[in-house]
Order: sequence, then C-alpha cells, then structure tokens
Amino acid sequence: ICNDNNVISFWEPKYWKESDLQKEHIYNNIRTIHVPMGMNVVLVTQDDKHENNMQELIHHHKSKLHFFNHDVTLVSQFSVNRLERFEQALAAWPGPVSVVIYLTNPHDIYTLIDYFKMDKNIYLYNRVSLTIIKPNYSTDYYLKYPINQLRNVGIKTASTDYIFVIDADFVPTSRLYHFALSTLIPLLKQSSHPTAFVVPCVALLESYRGKFPNTIPELLSLFRQDIAYITDPNSGHGPTGTNIFLAHQLYTSLPYYEVCYESQWEPYYIISKNAPLYDERFRNQGGDKQQHAFSLNALGYRFFVLKEHFIYHKDHPKIDWPDGGLRHGQLSKNQFNYFQHYIPEMQSIFGINVRWPRGCSQPLIAGQMRDLLGIGFG
Repeated sequence: ICNDNNVISFWEPKYWKESDLQKEHIYNNIRTIHVPMGMNVVLVTQDDKHENNMQELIHHHKSKLHFFNHDVTLVSQFSVNRLERFEQALAAWPGPVSVVIYLTNPHDIYTLIDYFKMDKNIYLYNRVSLTIIKPNYSTDYYLKYPINQLRNVGIKTASTDYIFVIDADFVPTSRLYHFALSTLIPLLKQSSHPTAFVVPCVALLESYRGKFPNTIPELLSLFRQDIAYITDPNSGHGPTGTNIFLAHQLYTSLPYYEVCYESQWEPYYIISKNAPLYDERFRNQGGDKQQHAFSLNALGYRFFVLKEHFIYHKDHPKIDWPDGGLRHGQLSKNQFNYFQHYIPEMQSIFGINVRWPRGCSQPLIAGQMRDLLGIGFG
C-alpha cells in the first residue's frame, strides 16, 4: 500500500484498527492499492461493521509426497459430506491434489477425525495438500458457503505450476492426468497466448449402476442409452461443443478443438496457476464459475476442448448447501450477483464488448454457433 508520502507499507489481511493505519499515514491518504484480478480488499475501521470482518481458523497439512513444479494439481473444495464421494476422484488422479474442507458446523470436525482414523483414508490422502477451514460460527455469515474463497485457497496451496479445478462430485478419466503431464503442460509452456484446456463434463443418471465410462466409445454407448447427458446444454455447457467432442474422429487429427467463449459458460479447465483467481465475492451457488471463465475471456484466453478425455458425475436431486447456506445466504438481498453486479463492473473495466469472444482465433465458427443469445453482445 502506497501513501501520498511515497511510503510503502505491507499489511497482512486481518482486521486493523484505524489508529494503527493512521500511525503509518494510511487509510485517509491512500494513493495506490494493487489487487490481482479475482481478489478484493476491504479497509475496515473501528466503526465499520462489514460482514467480511470474520476471523477463520485455518489448518494446513502438506502432502507427504514431493512433486515437481512442472506438474498439474487437481484442486477441489467441499464439506465433510463429500469425503467419500471425492475418493473416486482421488483414485482416478494419481498426481498431486489440493483439497480444502469447510467445516459447515462445529460438529463437522468430529466427522473429519473419525474419517482419518481409518488407515485407508490416511493412505489415500498422503499425496494431498489438505486445508481445513473452521469459520466463525458466532454470526450467520458463515452459512454463505464461500465457494470461490475455498477454490482460491486450494489454488494457492497447490505446489505445481498448473492446476485443474473441479467440484467434488466429478471424477476424471483415469488417463487424463498422464495426458496432461505428457501433452498439455508442454503445450501450455510453449503457447504464445494465454490458454485454457477445457475438459468436457457429463452427467450420469443417479439410478445407473453399471461400469463407469473411461473412454469415448464407452461414453457414447451411455449417451445412446440416455444414461449420460449434459446437465446444461444451453449456456452452461453448450459452448463446450459436446456434439464435436462426441464425434471427434470426424473433426481433425488434433487431440483438441477450439471453441469461442460465450457468456454464462462455466467450463472446467487445466490452466497455469498464474491465471486470475476466482472472485471471492461469489458465495453459495450462482455465477461463481461463470465469473472465472468471463475473466479469462476478458484477458484474451483461448479455449481448447479435449476430445478424448472428460470428467463425469452421477446426477442427484438439487440439494441445499450444508446447514442451509443456500437458503439463508444466496437468497439474501445483498448477495453478489453475476448479472447485476459483476458484468457491469467488468464492462466498466474492459469495455462494453467484454462479453464477446476475445481470444478465439476464429470468432463465430460457423459449425459451432448454437444461439447468438448466448454470446451476450453487451
């Protein structure tokens, strides 16, 4: 933080009294605050009562295995009710993993302790960088599940130069990690423009009890039986071009194809750890992943979709966030909103056409476009 006296001060993120700030000629005469995209800074005085003024207890446990920097870390966040479900992802990803667990109520810690009393679970997490966050339960604000903040913690604690952020319900194909290591990382290193490799995501019927797909032919078979499907084939995942992905042999010999960004898209991708972080103002559900893809597009990222690899999850009825976070948080009047708050903010920074595909080498690819309403002309 630089003040008008050209004095630079370094402050850790916490609650600071106004008197402390004034001693260093800060707060009343601040000149410059540099904040990376995706982060926000709040200066709080003694009289302010901002809801972000909340202390959290954080415990971090490093992976017992060492990985080289030029590797890719699987990053995820969840509450304790997803521990068993995430085991499938751990089994399918033999590389480094960074997990953040949010204790949604004071009793969750006992569930976590019981889980790690089992040797198999300790072994399963021996390559996981595990961060446990216990919020301040004295106010209802902790019920607003801090999904993007948790993602950012997972990214920051990842020890590699590349990351793959997914939700806890998803499982990658068993060959994806080695493909990323052998093919995608070299491509990302030598790329002359910022790039994100999109991993298509599909859903399986909750009632399905058969073998989980690991190859494109296996996945195609489930699509033909109406067992596999795209959860949001419109703006959410439509831009991924699933029809191209499922008919990859008819397209090109490359293991990926390029798509153009469309507003409200929420893909999962393998990218450099230096990419912008997630905007932490988004809590609970709604706009949290859309925001990140939007920010990458604003910076001119190109999006390439993998043709032979994917992630999948078994669908389930729409659930509430733990301890009623969605009910108490997302529906509140002061919930940060993608359309009402974030898009206008981005337009003020990057221009009115920020929702247009900026990095795509062939804007409006004829065979790819589905509906111009998804583009968002501003």
